[in-house]
Amino acid sequence: MEILKICGTVILSAVIALILRQTGSPVALCVVTASCVVALSLCLPRIGAIVETVSGMIPDEPSSALFSTVLKITSAAIICEISADVCESAGETTLSKVITAAGRVEIIFLSLPAIGELMSSAVALCEV
Repeated sequence: MEILKICGTVILSAVIALILRQTGSPVALCVVTASCVVALSLCLPRIGAIVETVSGMIPDEPSSALFSTVLKITSAAIICEISADVCESAGETTLSKVITAAGRVEIIFLSLPAIGELMSSAVALCEV
């Protein structure tokens, strides 16, 4: 099970980072960041399989565009969440909040095509 590798790696890294923080070492943040990168790289094959499976389930082109939009939004949310958490771990709460706000703006921007499509569909239903 891949999740055991991921959890084991992250827990071990957390223990090492805790020990380093208690000794006052500035390397603790590097350990946490490296752990995040390793854990996410272990997830990449699974993410690819998920995208392929879901893409195979979507037969027509408009749904594919919608799926692509949802995938971009989800990716932006995950990237911002991880980045904000790393900043928070480093004690930079202001930067964490900036990343969160920027992520919200990006998600709204990425949602605009889906919102436009939804509004077009609503207008078409009202005209009938």
